[in-house]
Amino acid sequence: MNTTLEQSAAQTDLTPLNRIRVETALSRFPIHRLAKKGSISIDLLRISDAGEADFKWEVTYNVKHGQPGPLAYKVDTLVVNRRIDEVKRPIPELIKLGSLSEICRILGSSDSGPNISDLRKAFLQNASVFINAKIRYTPKNKSTRERWAEIGYTRYSVIFTGEELPDGSKADAVYLVLNPPYRDFLNRVEFRPLDYDYLAQLPPGPQRFYELASFQVFGAIASGRARARLLYSEYCLYAPQTRYCDWEHVRKQMYKVHVPHLKSGYIVKVDYQQTHDRDGNADWEMLYTPGPKAMAEYQSFTNRQVRQQSPALPRSILDSNAQQPVQTTLELTDDDHQLLIELIHRGITDKKARELIAEQVPGQEIMNQIEWTDSIIAKAPAGKFHNPPGLYVATIRDNVTPPATFLSSRKRWLQQEAQQAKNAEMARHAQRELTYAEYQSQVIDSYITELPRPEYQQMLLEARRQLKRTYATMTEPQLEELATNWVRANVKNSGSVRVLGFEEFCAANS
Repeated sequence: MNTTLEQSAAQTDLTPLNRIRVETALSRFPIHRLAKKGSISIDLLRISDAGEADFKWEVTYNVKHGQPGPLAYKVDTLVVNRRIDEVKRPIPELIKLGSLSEICRILGSSDSGPNISDLRKAFLQNASVFINAKIRYTPKNKSTRERWAEIGYTRYSVIFTGEELPDGSKADAVYLVLNPPYRDFLNRVEFRPLDYDYLAQLPPGPQRFYELASFQVFGAIASGRARARLLYSEYCLYAPQTRYCDWEHVRKQMYKVHVPHLKSGYIVKVDYQQTHDRDGNADWEMLYTPGPKAMAEYQSFTNRQVRQQSPALPRSILDSNAQQPVQTTLELTDDDHQLLIELIHRGITDKKARELIAEQVPGQEIMNQIEWTDSIIAKAPAGKFHNPPGLYVATIRDNVTPPATFLSSRKRWLQQEAQQAKNAEMARHAQRELTYAEYQSQVIDSYITELPRPEYQQMLLEARRQLKRTYATMTEPQLEELATNWVRANVKNSGSVRVLGFEEFCAANS
């Protein structure tokens, strides 16, 4: 994918862009969870300085089908939106999408049995999402002023091949039946262009950034401004993603979002200016210098030349062939650099170690995972453990939390700080971390206790089988300990249980 992204800027001025038009009202607000695992609450309410609601946006999902995730997001943005764009206006009630096999190919996956099953589930997740909202929107009739829309509906129903269509005939493909309020809304709002091929190349997180930041980037180019501005807290609200109030978390989080756009030339530079929200929480204004790809999009979509009168837009940036220096590797903090040394010492390549560090999720304690894996490997007969680096990688990649009984060096330090720290605030923070770790363990324990025993035993058996295939020489005690914690990690990361984040937990127990 990286090579394709790096070529995008050079190609867009030579070949016409594959444009898709997307409505401008609902697409600003989130519907899907973009992370592969876990769950996220989407219940947004913003109050103006006058004390009135700027907007309300609440999304609930069907428990049977689950919260729509990355695949459902790709289905909506690459398949459903494409077909809506292609049909004649006014938009009809019934829209043909194609067979599930065809849709798999559109999404870049094979039409194997598991992929087809996952795709069906993604459609059902999207169809069962219920939106309860009050938002402002601009109608496509420019002479009409901004309006309010109060929404309380699911957007569409899905009919699979062989099922009955509204006219009584059998469906020869997958069809959508747009619910009347949603269809009427689509026929009233404005649509805007995006580069469809670029959307398809991007992972869900960076794709969502493109959808949101393109409003500001397009506006900056149109007005001749040097940089587009996007507030970090606003981006987190609409993405949606966890908002942090410390720079190190923000830096790592946004680095992963920005890198594909730096490589493609959509943006060539990112600057941050620290500020605060009206509650006094730390915030950052993110400033983006548009790159050659963004310029090419503007020219293609508007048939206008980029305004060059701004002295802050040098000719080198307007030239689509200019080579711009961009940050494509994450600068490591002192703590991350120590992690890098520890991982390389255990046989992991520099490249893979940096990937693991860059992709760690909030709250993940990689050093704890390294030390726990050390203890697992140490229990093996001398020279009998196959591929130790692979186990370290898998443990960190799958974010497997060590058992509560494992005493890591950090846990020992926290215990000492909680008991002996001269600074009372440091002692309180250390105790909060220990209490939070106990809370997480208790939540997962409670969930597993309530599972039917055959179901839990089957989960254990499957985890043991997978581990045994990879680590054939592993002893039975090792298998048992690893399988137990792999199941616990799957429960936590899959979103089967709601685990509060550390800051949320502290706020709830203050």
